[in-house]
Amino acid sequence: MDKKYFKLNVPIGTRIISSRGDFVVEEVPDDAFDFFQRGSQWLSLVPEAVEGLSKLSETKLKSLLALKERQDMAEDAGIIQEALEQILLTRTETAEDKSKSQKKQEA
Repeated sequence: MDKKYFKLNVPIGTRIISSRGDFVVEEVPDDAFDFFQRGSQWLSLVPEAVEGLSKLSETKLKSLLALKERQDMAEDAGIIQEALEQILLTRTETAEDKSKSQKKQEA
């Protein structure tokens, strides 16, 4: 997922201690999604992230949602939930379109 879908929750210059090694935050990193899905709380989603998230699998989104709910990161959880709803809506619309197409073929 592109780093444009993330924002920093800490000021630039903050030292992050990570299993990948310590570093100083200068900007949203290119591998922001990796940090995010491992539970890093110094990154959050921007509302536009629904677009990127909706390209992920439903299983991955449910896993991320559970993580962010455990971390009490309500804003991120809400954005993830919105992406899940968008996936379900798309699936429903696709099923309805297939059903209509089959009915036309039968007629």
